[in-house]
Amino acid sequence: MHLPRSRSLRVLAALTTLIALAAVASGCASKGGSTATSGSGAGGPNSVAGGAADQPSQGVTADSVSVGYLIVDIGELSKNLGFVVVDDGGYENVKKGVQAVVDYVNAHGGAGGRKINPVFRPYTGQNDSPEFAEAQCRAFTQDSQVFAVVMDGQFQNNARPCYQAARTIMLDQTPVPLDKEAYDQFSPYLWSTSLPRYDLFTKSLLTTLQSTGFFTGATGVAVVAPDSEVGRRISSQLAVPYLQSIGVTKTSQFFIDVSNVGTLGATTSAALTGAKTQGINRVITLGGER
Repeated sequence: MHLPRSRSLRVLAALTTLIALAAVASGCASKGGSTATSGSGAGGPNSVAGGAADQPSQGVTADSVSVGYLIVDIGELSKNLGFVVVDDGGYENVKKGVQAVVDYVNAHGGAGGRKINPVFRPYTGQNDSPEFAEAQCRAFTQDSQVFAVVMDGQFQNNARPCYQAARTIMLDQTPVPLDKEAYDQFSPYLWSTSLPRYDLFTKSLLTTLQSTGFFTGATGVAVVAPDSEVGRRISSQLAVPYLQSIGVTKTSQFFIDVSNVGTLGATTSAALTGAKTQGINRVITLGGER
């Protein structure tokens, strides 16, 4: 059995980043013999010498590094929503695929010379909530004490702060909007190997829509985004000013509560109803969440 190609590439890309990070960590041993995390992203308060990033890291020994793999199972959620999705074989099949990649890496030198010790946990989309995301984070960071987590399906606003507080590297494969400010906020712990920075993506999206005539004849444009710091920032500080700059005189913003399936459906319906009531005939959705 094989992983779907897109997921396989994402896992391999995440592992490649992990190898680089572990190699850096292997050169940052403290006087006590422990290793310290390091990052080379946009920078932030945690990247300053003497800060949290200079403290010993958990999950790393002289010959191994523990890595968590959060595997999303959306089977029941898809059925309840009436969506037809590609059957990837479920959690057990995806786990086998990831394990095969880990075995390959370990057989060829490991991560920075250390053997990867994988810790697998399923993330059931049907149960997604802030409480569930917090519980999974604590299971990885407190119970299993991993050095890094390769994660997907983490749409909750409290997920990344939880891993950051535990000084755990996040190799994030979630299709969630993260702009430069967000990466700076979670530096040096947050990394993504396969997704664009969302502020840059949104600029490209808007200019492409404009060039293809999407806004021609618009009576107004509704901007629909997740109710998160990044979602509100991208909508208010980037999308709406751009629309005004190209002559769109009527805009309205709607923010979607993605906490669970119920709030997702209710706030999405309210957004579309609100746009229609206001006589708006163009809708753009930002965020990529679900």
